[in-house]
Amino acid sequence: MDLLQIGAHCSLPSCNDLDFLPIVCNCNKHFCRFHSAPDRHSCPLIVPNDLKPPLSTDRLQRCIVESCNKPSLSQTCLQCLQAFCPDHRYPDSHTCSPHVQPVIEPLRSENARAIFAKHFPQPSGTSKRQTLRTKISTNPAKLAQLHKVELIKLRRRALPGDPRDKSVSVPSDQRLHIKVAHTDKVFWFRKTLIAGKVLDLIATQLHFSFSDSTPIDLCKLVDDEQGHVVLRKDQLLAEQVEDPCTLLIRPGCAHTNMS
Repeated sequence: MDLLQIGAHCSLPSCNDLDFLPIVCNCNKHFCRFHSAPDRHSCPLIVPNDLKPPLSTDRLQRCIVESCNKPSLSQTCLQCLQAFCPDHRYPDSHTCSPHVQPVIEPLRSENARAIFAKHFPQPSGTSKRQTLRTKISTNPAKLAQLHKVELIKLRRRALPGDPRDKSVSVPSDQRLHIKVAHTDKVFWFRKTLIAGKVLDLIATQLHFSFSDSTPIDLCKLVDDEQGHVVLRKDQLLAEQVEDPCTLLIRPGCAHTNMS
């Protein structure tokens, strides 16, 4: 089974992100969790407030996570088949029980669980994860799929690295997603920015101190993150790294760009 067949692209043209658990709106279109609310995608079925009948909140089905009071979705978790809110619909965000009897087609359910177990193994299976990682690294097709999964995960976490991009919509194919090494920070930047500008923006976001006398460099990790290559600050970052990528900020030296 193709990994991409179990999800759907967000129907909002400016997003179009692939989501493994898309949400179906009442307008019968699929959306990611960020654009599933009717007012986030200009749903044609939105009823003006003055025409809406009174609705008791007590009648709404709530997320079954005990500490959450948000409304649940009709879309269920593929593993335990329970209804959750957008924040708790993923198996790793709630106490997912594998013993609940499935109510969907057995073959489809088993295939979906096999895909999730393959690409999102449980923490207890450390040795199995290592074996899986080794096998995928020798298979170009599976390596390409793993790269797509990593990009989807980073897109969900990434924040705009340039404050000016917080109020605008930038198509996903024009974004470069970056994880900063030794931190939990993930940012996206326009592919038209040079590496030096991206370095300045990351340093500002992480409150790094630097000056002409104490410069810093932006480096690409290589050889299983044991080595690194200093990137040229005067060239487009998108021409020097892949999307997504992990970059390291380290103390620099004068005339880095002249080498």
